[in-house]
Amino acid sequence: MQGLVPACANGDLFKVAKLMDGGEDPNAAFVGVLPLQTAIEEGHVDVVAMLLYKGAEKQLVRHKSTVKLAEAKNAVITQLLDDEAFRAKYQPGLVERVEAAGVKAKEIQAAYDQKMKLVLIFLLTALMITFLALSAFVRTDPDAAAKALPKKLIELIHSALSVVMGIHQNNDQSHPKVPGGQEL
Repeated sequence: MQGLVPACANGDLFKVAKLMDGGEDPNAAFVGVLPLQTAIEEGHVDVVAMLLYKGAEKQLVRHKSTVKLAEAKNAVITQLLDDEAFRAKYQPGLVERVEAAGVKAKEIQAAYDQKMKLVLIFLLTALMITFLALSAFVRTDPDAAAKALPKKLIELIHSALSVVMGIHQNNDQSHPKVPGGQEL
């Protein structure tokens, strides 16, 4: 519930719609403040329209002096609250914009996820190349490696190499070969 009133205060139409689609009640107060009251007081016309579309009850806020003052400043909000025909014309375009924003947000998220996968592949590849280069250095010139690399890193490389070599040796043993190199 904490998210709906702040989203209304910020005029975040997409978040307001998403929260209500997720089950938030447009008539539930948070610390004594109603979402519709907040949207009206802040002058967020589209948020007011969305709250009314999703079932916010205008009678719950009409008596508050701050709402009356805000209404007096914004004729569109007053029309949304009072004129059913106006509201019926206003809301469909609003719903379409919110749905379009939701589709766009999903497209942006999918593109971001794809980029992050590519970055991860790149980083893993770079890590593997670095490991292979270091392991070759450690195997071919252990004395130089001992001077150039931290002891703990050399131990980790040896440990990883022994695991890899152990797997390689196990794979070689699992397929016995006859003289000439053919597997049995």
